[in-house]
Amino acid sequence: MSSVEDVDKIDLISYDEENNVVKLFMNEGRDWDSDNEMYLQLQEKLSTYLTFIEGGMMESEFPEYIGATIEVHLDCVDEPKNQSLSILDRVRKLLLEKNINFFYHVINI
Repeated sequence: MSSVEDVDKIDLISYDEENNVVKLFMNEGRDWDSDNEMYLQLQEKLSTYLTFIEGGMMESEFPEYIGATIEVHLDCVDEPKNQSLSILDRVRKLLLEKNINFFYHVINI
């Protein structure tokens, strides 16, 4: 599976038909605050996702998703803290302005 480091790829898309929700997933396997390049890659990855959503590519490839609620999920192996929490909160607010919900999940590997 791709990761945040693969900035030009959508890692995973799923569709909850019952609730009409499209979920786009990103995967981050590095510890937060490990290096600043991680944040730049997250920014580029989000840009790729927004281009996919807002640029019409998602609706073109998946017309059944038209009108669905959109969620972006970031799966990470480390609990965000300090700078990373602040960045993720800004991401959440930015996406919410675009009617896109944002969630992060700490997963155990």
